[in-house]
Amino acid sequence: MLRTWLRWRAQWMPSSLGRLRSRRANGLRARSSRLPRRGGGALNTTVTEPTAGSYLTVYPSDATKPVASNLNFGPGQTVPNLVIVRVGADGKVNVYNAVGQVHVIFDVVGWYGGAGGGRLFHSLPPARIVDTRLGLGSGQLGHNRSAGISVTGVGGVPASAKGVVLNATVTEGTGASYITIWPSDATRPTASSLNFAPGQTVANLVMVKVPPNGSVNVYNAVGQVHLVWDVVGYFE
Repeated sequence: MLRTWLRWRAQWMPSSLGRLRSRRANGLRARSSRLPRRGGGALNTTVTEPTAGSYLTVYPSDATKPVASNLNFGPGQTVPNLVIVRVGADGKVNVYNAVGQVHVIFDVVGWYGGAGGGRLFHSLPPARIVDTRLGLGSGQLGHNRSAGISVTGVGGVPASAKGVVLNATVTEGTGASYITIWPSDATRPTASSLNFAPGQTVANLVMVKVPPNGSVNVYNAVGQVHLVWDVVGYFE
């Protein structure tokens, strides 16, 4: 098996989850949301309460809208996705909704800039580090409960890692809820990493800063839910 790692030209500057913007996007109109004037932003983007089946496109404010979507959703769905987007010269990105109306929530997880002060990305073959259905990691996460999970020393992530990239999945949830993943040495933010309805299986790519103890926290708001995490890379 060939194992490789990848270094990004731009360096990642980690950030704890922080809500940048929550607003309603109307059909056939582009809205702008402000970001720090850096090379690119990593945004956990969530749509909620849509009035119609539609899609969302996030793109630099100084670029033409591409023929591509970052999120696709049906009426009434809440759907998240991690979006990495270059920031326009004015420090903004545009967001476009095709049909109906929808609420859009941006949570900043980091940004990419020039050399110095940031972390380089190393890709890994996907490795399962949490599966609560099989007793791997913490147990099934209960109502209004948090758990700490070690993310270094597993799946090829070294103890020196400063951030990890996870394909985080929830399954068999008993209530309409959300989970939040954040560094274990920080206060839980008022932001979500994944939103889901009862019985849904939902996945999202999650970037999270790793503190010196090598663990991150995960919180579930309502009911009980199983967690499945695959690590796909780390920052160092």
